Amino acid sequence: MEKGLTLVPLQEDLFKSVVELANKLFGPGYMSLGQLEKFFKDTGGEKANLSFVFKNTSNEVIGFRLTYGPNTWQKPLAGKIKYDSSRWGCPENKAGYFWTIGLDSRYQGAGLAKEMSEASANALKAAGAQAILTFSWKQSPGGASQRYLEKFGFKAVHEWPNFWSHLDYECVLCGKNCHCSAIEMIKKL
Repeated sequence: MEKGLTLVPLQEDLFKSVVELANKLFGPGYMSLGQLEKFFKDTGGEKANLSFVFKNTSNEVIGFRLTYGPNTWQKPLAGKIKYDSSRWGCPENKAGYFWTIGLDSRYQGAGLAKEMSEASANALKAAGAQAILTFSWKQSPGGASQRYLEKFGFKAVHEWPNFWSHLDYECVLCGKNCHCSAIEMIKKL
């Protein structure tokens, strides 16, 4: 870990900073405070401790990994995609879900995203998950999203064109009407 950085479970007092960083990284409207509050409640909040945040010495949030536990992610995805758990090698109710990760560009390349993901993966395993589902951003610069997940042990199982088109946000690549694709990926625990 880089000097002066602290990895902590997601807490309510960090919500505003997480939302600001997410919208800076992925585009205005990507995440709202209400959306993060609902996510936190739906995933068990501080009792579950599945999501993690990095803070620097100034107490500034510089990274986040937001994670749903088994049986907590299905409702938020309902109607948005028609996933098929037969591709995963585990029952749907035994899969956790990596929702999103973000890291300030000043800190990229130091292994911090991996540390946040490892903390979430360990917490998911302790919660009884057998696998982690996620959706990689296919158009990420240089394919960084999928490469990162593959290095972490994820395998691609399906591609979803126009995956984020139902969201009302301004994609950093497409603008208001996002046409980016997602790669459905799974990691066995």
